[in-house]
Amino acid sequence: MLTSAMRIGILTNLEATNSAYRAFPVAELAALGHEVIVDGRAEHAERARLFRCDVVHVYRYDSRPIQMLVRALRDAGVAIVWDVDDDLGAIPDASPTRHAKGGMQEQRLLRDVAAMAHLADVVTTTSMPLADSYRRVGADCVHIVENFLPRLYTAGPARPHAGIVIGWVASGEHLHDLEHLRVREWLESVLEREPDVRVRSIGIDLGLPRDRYEREIAVAYRDLGQRIAEFDIAIAPLDDIQFNRARSNVKLKEYAAAGVPWLASPIGPYRGLGEKQGGRLVPNHGWAAAVERLVHKPRERRKLAKRGLSWARGQTAAYNLERWEAPLAEAVQRARRRSPR
Repeated sequence: MLTSAMRIGILTNLEATNSAYRAFPVAELAALGHEVIVDGRAEHAERARLFRCDVVHVYRYDSRPIQMLVRALRDAGVAIVWDVDDDLGAIPDASPTRHAKGGMQEQRLLRDVAAMAHLADVVTTTSMPLADSYRRVGADCVHIVENFLPRLYTAGPARPHAGIVIGWVASGEHLHDLEHLRVREWLESVLEREPDVRVRSIGIDLGLPRDRYEREIAVAYRDLGQRIAEFDIAIAPLDDIQFNRARSNVKLKEYAAAGVPWLASPIGPYRGLGEKQGGRLVPNHGWAAAVERLVHKPRERRKLAKRGLSWARGQTAAYNLERWEAPLAEAVQRARRRSPR
């Protein structure tokens, strides 16, 4: 423990997938002797519980009712950590999230983001580009805390299957990457040349022939590791755009922890990662060749998988609890200076 025991409140939507990365690890701070109160209802929070906390960790919420609650908590001397893990002003045009927000709604979102950045004693986020982005809209103190693997993420041995499965976990934001990196086209070329290869996606539809392709629209996070373990090669293509440069590298951690060798674009969060972490970086023009090499090199796949598992053991939330403890403790100190209890 880096600090004296704190009473920590967590305000989050427990049904949001990313809460597994940004809220659940904070809850694990109970292992260091802190008291943790989790409120997953946000707009209907039991305020009395939160007002007894030293610090409240707010994951992503930025609505007007939440702003009112945060102001009241601040007035009562409670420290506020606001956690946000996406560049909400740079969502790709192809993303369903972008289409769900009209122009006026998008402007309101940006105003709410700026308001929360000002209200927070500390803002936590996942990368330097995001930290810079939130400093520009008024965050006074920003801590970078990577996404680590929560206890909820587990992967056992894969079930035996015929052939080689190429897998991609890709939410709606990756529709841009699918189009601009011509992923469908180069996967089709691999399928034409490699009769033993099949493709599986979790999330978006890749539009490949159904006799060689399977899609799961969504998977509960507690089951994700086991699904990934059924891949033989995992891919993470990213186009070089602002939104992707600010992403987290947790997808490669998930692939590695499931014992699956990965191939990824040398963009943003993946720069600097490679064979020691269980995979390889691939230029835009080299995807088909990189995939086919691993298809034909089972020994290389096994070697990369072994390295990835070794790396992933140090990438769990439990192994990195102090990384979350530090910004919460600083928020408490900053709150005491502005509003001594």
